Amino acid sequence: MLKWLLPVVLLGVVTSALAQKKGQALIDSLRQVLPRLQNDQKKVNTLNSLSYELRRFNPDTGFYYAKQALQLAQNIGSKSGEAEANRLAGVNLYRLSEYAQALDYHQKASTLFEAINDKKGLAANLNNTGNIYLAQSDLPKALVCYQKALPINESIGNSQEVANNLNNIGNIYYSTGENQAALDNYLKVQPIYEKLGNQANSALTLGNIGSVYQRLGDFPRALGFFQRSQASYEKLEDESGQASSFENMGNVYFDLKDFQLALGYYQKALFITERLEDKAGQATNLNSIGSVYYNLSNYKKSLEYHERSLAIYEKIGNQEGIAANLSNIAGIYQKQGEIQKSLDFFQKSLNLYESIGSKYGQAVAWNSIGQNYTALSNFSLAMSSQQRALKLSQESKDLANEQLVWNDLSILYEKQGDYTAAYQAYKNYITLRDSIQGQSIKKEITRREIQFEFDKKEATYQLNQRLTDEQLQKQVLLAKQRSQQLLLSSQQLALSNKEKDLQRLAFLKEQAEKQEKEKQLTLVEKEKQLQAAELTTMSQKAALQQATIRARQQERNILIVGAGLLLLALFFIYRNFSNQRKSNRLLSAEKQKSDNLLLNILPTEVADELKDKGSATARQFDDVTVLFTDFVKFTTISETLSPTALVAEIDHCFRAFDAIMEKYEMEKIKTIGDAYLAVSGLPTSDSRHAQKAIMAAREICEWVADPNNRSKFEIRIGLNSGPVVAGIVGVKKFAYDIWGDTVNTAARMEQNSAAGKINISGSTYELVKNDFAFVHRGKIEAKNKGAIDMYFLES
Repeated sequence: MLKWLLPVVLLGVVTSALAQKKGQALIDSLRQVLPRLQNDQKKVNTLNSLSYELRRFNPDTGFYYAKQALQLAQNIGSKSGEAEANRLAGVNLYRLSEYAQALDYHQKASTLFEAINDKKGLAANLNNTGNIYLAQSDLPKALVCYQKALPINESIGNSQEVANNLNNIGNIYYSTGENQAALDNYLKVQPIYEKLGNQANSALTLGNIGSVYQRLGDFPRALGFFQRSQASYEKLEDESGQASSFENMGNVYFDLKDFQLALGYYQKALFITERLEDKAGQATNLNSIGSVYYNLSNYKKSLEYHERSLAIYEKIGNQEGIAANLSNIAGIYQKQGEIQKSLDFFQKSLNLYESIGSKYGQAVAWNSIGQNYTALSNFSLAMSSQQRALKLSQESKDLANEQLVWNDLSILYEKQGDYTAAYQAYKNYITLRDSIQGQSIKKEITRREIQFEFDKKEATYQLNQRLTDEQLQKQVLLAKQRSQQLLLSSQQLALSNKEKDLQRLAFLKEQAEKQEKEKQLTLVEKEKQLQAAELTTMSQKAALQQATIRARQQERNILIVGAGLLLLALFFIYRNFSNQRKSNRLLSAEKQKSDNLLLNILPTEVADELKDKGSATARQFDDVTVLFTDFVKFTTISETLSPTALVAEIDHCFRAFDAIMEKYEMEKIKTIGDAYLAVSGLPTSDSRHAQKAIMAAREICEWVADPNNRSKFEIRIGLNSGPVVAGIVGVKKFAYDIWGDTVNTAARMEQNSAAGKINISGSTYELVKNDFAFVHRGKIEAKNKGAIDMYFLES
């Protein structure tokens, strides 16, 4: 489950100011003064001041005053007043989201500021123009404007605007993922705000620096900056800032997978946003808390918080927040196996993402929908969903999601028996995974490159301002220790995952090669059958010709010998006929014995094919359930029995098992020592193969446990459902057998079962969950299989 909408609190875009804001009192004062002014230049200046003060509260009126100032400035020939009026008209239009018209006014203002060599006005106008491009998501043009404004402000010593420019440049670099450039700018901003005594912006910048370090994976340093930011907000009594800091600290602990600590910080942030009636902040924190409970496997609480977050987002009309929470709720239902509910919510989320044009959100939704259809074995819809997810991921250049889609496609192809496609898809997954890991390594190298320079600056800063809060330092140290533990754990997990990936890749390659060989063998087999048919036809023709010749010879001999030998010939013919009938009866009896013996070894369909063609072709069966049994402590018990008694005991049990298999129309495959292998759903397909296998397994357990049957053993049973390949092995002492990953997983189910218990896999559970009661054992490590969902059948 993705943790959607985690806010990273960055210092917002700073709008340049040429006058100090005094609020409504100043606006009222300017309005009272304006009618009494006799000097037109002072009127222009006052109108511009009113336009500036109204830009946030009432930009419509602010634009009205800017146009009045512009008209008057043009009438009296005031270039400075005209330039400023054009700039403020653009600022108010920006607030009204009239970006095209705002840019036109700013362009006129730039021309005038350059003409009168007003560097301060020109720099402010460039900063405002950058804000408009930023609002239109044109980051390259916004960056150019901020970078042009910066050296102008530096040349005139305008420290406040230098800080604003650096901050806006840092925000753009952060948005484009250029973390080193973002950090360089934020580190330059911090001492300027400190020197200016601007504690509010200083606190925001500390949060910015922490956000970059969090992205770089340096969690202890990120936590330290967030804590310093929170301490500053506390001194300023800025509760909104404190809430943002708590949210950011919660994000650090979430990344460290310390979900209890993350929960504590999110709850602190939620408490503040609720008191401040900050609906957007409440929704964000409720969503974060829901994600924590999801990772703690408390799905009931996770659902409760995501639904609360969803309700707020719906009330304030935040479409992206609504879509994200719908997706998170769908993920909860998916985890709980409520596939239809999950599909409904993912579809709602997808519709919203399509309406707001978010390719990233659409790709995630289609991928999750495909996973659900795979779980339902609706491979056609699963394939079309994953193909859409792949296309959207590639279009949005989202390598992380594309990697997930390739992995899911590999699983989907494998379930359909197309091992060649499964192998290629998994290769694509590994290639992207290695590429993403390579990018992570580059980020780590970048982090280490900037660390030395930062440490020097940090040392200088700490000489001037040393933190005295020992508890804060302990928390930072604890975060470092947790980060190191997480890094070690992540490295070990990565090595384990790589080994599993290589094993899976090798398996898929082997299966793909086998599949190709089977195709070739099928062609060879058909060629042999054709040749055999032609040989049989030739033999029949030759036999017919020989019979014709013999008949003619007999006819000639009869004519030569004459009537005298006719009676003798009739006598011999009659005797031969009697002997032939006797021989035919004996042959028929022997043939029946052979047929019965063959049917005892092979399924009827396979036996018939073998008799007709002289061979039997291996077949794929897509939906079967494999049953494995094994006696508990067999070696220990066998040592107490004589060989004859041991064989008699096993035969006693297996005869009973054979009868049960026949009762439930299952095919016994073979016994291996004390192990018994059978399969339901072949050679004739059966939609209730899983249910019949469960009932047979339960009857075996009851038979073994019944003291009247005098079994000396206890038994454990494992079942798994999926596709298998079945056919005859060898040409001498041939045996009917089954192969495939489904068989291997069934064996792992039996190995991980317990005495008197029936252990089934997740795939079997999905087929029978509405017919029987089960106890979910969770994900259990199985040899060469990784963690597998397992369930015990309740007795």
